[in-house]
Amino acid sequence: MKQKRILLIVIIFAVLAVMWVFILQNFLKIDQTKEQNALVQQGDTFVEKELYVRAIDAYEAALDINTTEAKQNKIESKLLVAYLGYGDVNSFQRLAQSRIKRGVATEKDYQRLVKTYSNMYLYEDALEVCEKGVEQYPESEEISTMYDSLRFMYKENFLSVEQIKPDDESGKFAAYDGQQWVYINDTGSIIYNVTFQDETPFYVDENGDGYAVVKAEGQYYVINDDGAMYGRDDTGVEEVLGIAAGHVIAKKDGKYGFYNYDFESSSSTHQYDLITMNSNGVVAIQDGGKWGVITDGGEEVIPLELDDVAINSVGQAFRGGNAMVKRGNSWELIDTEGNTVGSDKYSDAKAPESNGLIAVANESGKWGFINHSGELVIDYQYSDAYSFSDGVAPVKTSDGWTYISEKNQEIVENHYEEALPFHNGCAIAKFNGTYLTITFDNYDK
Repeated sequence: MKQKRILLIVIIFAVLAVMWVFILQNFLKIDQTKEQNALVQQGDTFVEKELYVRAIDAYEAALDINTTEAKQNKIESKLLVAYLGYGDVNSFQRLAQSRIKRGVATEKDYQRLVKTYSNMYLYEDALEVCEKGVEQYPESEEISTMYDSLRFMYKENFLSVEQIKPDDESGKFAAYDGQQWVYINDTGSIIYNVTFQDETPFYVDENGDGYAVVKAEGQYYVINDDGAMYGRDDTGVEEVLGIAAGHVIAKKDGKYGFYNYDFESSSSTHQYDLITMNSNGVVAIQDGGKWGVITDGGEEVIPLELDDVAINSVGQAFRGGNAMVKRGNSWELIDTEGNTVGSDKYSDAKAPESNGLIAVANESGKWGFINHSGELVIDYQYSDAYSFSDGVAPVKTSDGWTYISEKNQEIVENHYEEALPFHNGCAIAKFNGTYLTITFDNYDK
């Protein structure tokens, strides 16, 4: 009996102790909350007076008091403003990045962080933050606009050439200066100290090695990235369209065919009136006024029954797994197996330039854009257009040619007489009779 009384007393004292600890903790929390609130209020007063260095001390002291996560996040937001007001960009960036990593960054956090990186010309960091911001706040027009303004920053390089051929990915442009053909970079500087009668754009293989076909003293040659002769035609080729998928596409005896780098025929049976550049493992062919599609290996995908096939700015019919073909009086979207994609037909169409939106026209001659599923994304409104690549497309308005984003917003100031699609962050245009290249400053980022 005595033992039971002792046990009961112990239990009572234990319960009372727990209660006192609980009460003390609550009192301590109340005191801590009051202290934190006072510090925050003090920091707010300093911010109003633009005494940011003292505001920082107050907010940082408030953060040292461990309260709720929501309260801590609010104080951090105030601290970010104080850091910027004081000019402590490094502390601001560290805290903002921490908030992004923890998933608590606000839209304003993203916007301010992007601005600080941009002001320091740290565009790669700014773009990375923008991408995360667009992902976390997909409806934010402000973050999306900042993202576009960064990735579409551009410069214009005016060239002293009379003709220039689009380049897909090598960064070397075939250009005619009025007397001979040369290869130039996007600023107009000559790459090789050699001139030619004609030349094709460079083809870059899976190993990153580039090859092109040039004509010198009436004879065709294949050259490599260094400009050195790599192959020579001794077979009597009449004309060359270019190199695609490791094959020289050339004309001989009135027909185009596939040749190796020594200009030896790869197939005597595959000779056509016209051949497009290979892409996506397939190529469009024309013979006897009709078009068809074959694989890189020569297998028939679509027989010679099509009335027309759209060819893009770099000589390809297929890009992004699709092509635009004409049957009768209407155009339709097909895939690499020849299947029709979507149910809509179009009065006119341009070939895909990438996996981006594709330019199509309605019965009124107005141009809009569909995606690769055949769905109309940008309504019919332009007098002419090319398909999207590198996130933009050339469109013709009443003022001339310009470039738009997939949000249907113009991204350049000038309007051009001619404008071709972007490839590898660079496009060719013509302004006041002069050719120029337009290059995205941050494309490689």
